[in-house]
Amino acid sequence: MPVRTGCPAAAACNVLVLLEVQHEPMASMPLRVLEYVSLAMSRSFRKHGVVIPVLPVVLYTGVRPWRMARSVRPLIQRPELIGPRFTPDLSFVLLEMGSLPLPPVEDADALNLATELVRVCTRVPLAELAPALRRLMEVAEARGELRAADAMASRLALTLARRHGQRPMGRKVDNMKALIRQTDEWLYQPGFDDLEKMVEEERALRMLEQRKRHEEQRKLHEEQRKRHEEQRKLHEEQRK
Repeated sequence: MPVRTGCPAAAACNVLVLLEVQHEPMASMPLRVLEYVSLAMSRSFRKHGVVIPVLPVVLYTGVRPWRMARSVRPLIQRPELIGPRFTPDLSFVLLEMGSLPLPPVEDADALNLATELVRVCTRVPLAELAPALRRLMEVAEARGELRAADAMASRLALTLARRHGQRPMGRKVDNMKALIRQTDEWLYQPGFDDLEKMVEEERALRMLEQRKRHEEQRKLHEEQRKRHEEQRKLHEEQRK
């Protein structure tokens, strides 16, 4: 993104914001960030002949507080042996979503897609997840951001499943309504009658799939028979 540094407008340059999303505290995160920054700078130099500034940002969405190192130097054993001049000390900006201030849900004018995503990912218990997602969808729809919310539903489903210790559903989650149905099922404990119904539905689905496969095989055999018939007629004409 263009930035100004007190230089003339012609001297404006780009800054690469390197964003890393992390769900669990990671002791080696400074080393990972150092590697990413080094790769980005090397690529910039090879492509443009200059090294553009790189701002590393770690977006932490986990529940536990981040107590790991935020720079490289604390990870180095006895850095005084080589001195600070030769010791890398790259740091990164840590954004803990769980500690970001959020407007109350009653303040509808202050809510937006970003605030509700942070709330859902970091502060809503499993029992209240479905109502919170419905509120998120309503906020996004009111602000014309429903398409953006649907686009991130798949990634959000994986994040929420990991946070609440649930297994992601086998079917595809490609919109907010599908995500809400999934979170409802995380809380749903089926009874005996429900299990019988589920077994019947599964049996019906299998029978339907078998019929589809048989129909496809029948069409394939019919096409093969037609090809054989055409080849037979062609051979007869050639003999004549």
